[in-house]
Amino acid sequence: MDLTEIESKSETKKLIWKTKVQTFANRIEAQKKNMQIVFSVIWGQCSPTMQSKLQSLGAYNARSDSNDCPWILQEIKGVTHKFEGTRYICMSLYDARQQFYNCRQEQNQSLHNYLKQYRTLVEVLDHYGAPIDEDSSILEKIPGATNRFNVDEPTNTKHDGKEAQDVCSCKGSHHCFAFLKGAD
Repeated sequence: MDLTEIESKSETKKLIWKTKVQTFANRIEAQKKNMQIVFSVIWGQCSPTMQSKLQSLGAYNARSDSNDCPWILQEIKGVTHKFEGTRYICMSLYDARQQFYNCRQEQNQSLHNYLKQYRTLVEVLDHYGAPIDEDSSILEKIPGATNRFNVDEPTNTKHDGKEAQDVCSCKGSHHCFAFLKGAD
């Protein structure tokens, strides 16, 4: 944002603007350095086998040069869920969907930890373009059936329910139902 014509006549406004621009530039540089550090730490924590699998990906060189941390984390999730090229992709998708549908909150597991586990499974399926809500076409053909889930109604639970509502509002009714069905 540049100074207006009136503001540019004030030495104080100019000095404040220059300071803000310099601070912004310093923060951008610090962010780049931090991304390099984080990428290096992630890379260093990978086993040699994981590193070679990541290096075999087509986008590795460009993503590595740009220190793309979200990308490397998503690809690590994919490799750990066996979505690498050495396995039959349909089997990997089947196993990932099975893990999703079998996801349950353990007896002593907090709702927050269950939510993290659930989101990881959803992210892996989303990342590889695997649809989870495959029932919508069937529900359209059944009279009176609905795929709607109202999350605005208050619930009487021992949890605050905010985390569950976040899942529902972000992903739709199928995800909300699956999350709540697996919750203790």
